[in-house]
Amino acid sequence: GGSSDPFGGSSDPFGASSDPFAAPAAAAPAVKKMAPPLTPQQVAQHKAWLVSAINASGGPLYDDGDLQVATKLELRGSQCRLTLMYVNQSPGTLTDFNVSIQDEQGLMRFELAPLASTELAGLARTTQVLMLECVKPVGGSPQITFSFNDTLKGQRTSTLDLPLAITSFNEPVERLQGADFTARWATLVAAGQEAQEVLKPSYPVVPAQVQQVLTSTLKFARISGIADASEFVVYGASSLKTGALTPSGEKLNVGCMVKIEMNVQANALRVTLRTVHPAATQAILQTVKNLLM
Repeated sequence: GGSSDPFGGSSDPFGASSDPFAAPAAAAPAVKKMAPPLTPQQVAQHKAWLVSAINASGGPLYDDGDLQVATKLELRGSQCRLTLMYVNQSPGTLTDFNVSIQDEQGLMRFELAPLASTELAGLARTTQVLMLECVKPVGGSPQITFSFNDTLKGQRTSTLDLPLAITSFNEPVERLQGADFTARWATLVAAGQEAQEVLKPSYPVVPAQVQQVLTSTLKFARISGIADASEFVVYGASSLKTGALTPSGEKLNVGCMVKIEMNVQANALRVTLRTVHPAATQAILQTVKNLLM
């Protein structure tokens, strides 16, 4: 009968649908458990902490519910020692703990000390030191990336800005008199030495707060004795300390001058910056925008 036909039916050894010599199907890769993403509230808190840390040379920087990070900055001229303090707030161990620094724009030369261990036990703390020197005026901040595996929640990787900006390396020039400032301001008119922009902040413009940003965050000395200076028109001077070398082998300092005009009714700020070096002018203007907006 037909069913016994060796060349027909489902038992045909040359017509098998599954190839016995084919490579076995690859096992599906084990899916890594991922920790939940940061909440909008956590992201907003990190941004607020960042500005506070730039102001206060340290403070809280990051908190995802498990890992908590704080910083302490000790600045001297163009150099900085930045201490990172890590606390594991959870009872579970953080494994594969890794920290890296990204400085794509090349603000600094730096050395990050290795972590004592890639594990951080439950409720334990550890520190790490980043030694750095400002070598180039740039408008952005270096970033830090933390990655670890939480035994309870899974894998997490977070990247955020370090509390460092080009203005961190400003030294206020307190001794400049109004007449000296005006004379120097008038000389900085070559191509690229001046940059100006009108900013429309998302918060109400309050003169006292703008003056506070000028002196605390941006590290300019407020200069008085200028004809149109007022509560709403403020001038500042600083010396930007860098580790870049002049032809004679000395570290390069860049004199920086700023004028901020406030229009409270229109809720606007006009920022004018002048320095000898166009790269510094642009970098500081970008930083002012980042910190004032």
